[in-house]
Amino acid sequence: MYEEATVRNTTPTLTIDFAAATVGDDWMPHHTVEIADEDGETSQLRVHPGVSAALRRAALLQPSGLCSRLRVDVHEGGEHVGLEIVGVYWEG
Repeated sequence: MYEEATVRNTTPTLTIDFAAATVGDDWMPHHTVEIADEDGETSQLRVHPGVSAALRRAALLQPSGLCSRLRVDVHEGGEHVGLEIVGVYWEG
C-alpha cells in the first residue's frame, strides 16, 4: 500500500529515499524532524503541516516494520524550506 502527502506542486531540490524519521511525543507539525538517509546521514528538516500526519504515522510505525519505505522530498528556495512531499510505502 502507498500513501503520498503533497503540499504543493514544487520541484524538490533533494529526495531522500529509504529515509528514517524520528518524531518525539511532543512533536508538532510545524517543528523540525530528524531524517536519516540510508547511509545514516541525518538532517534536521522543517515539516510543512500538510504532510505532518503521514510523516508521523510513518515514524511511529517504522520501528515495528509496518512502514517498509519512506521517501521525502525537500524543497529549498524562497520562503518555503522543508519537507513538502512524503511518500510512505506500507506493508500489506
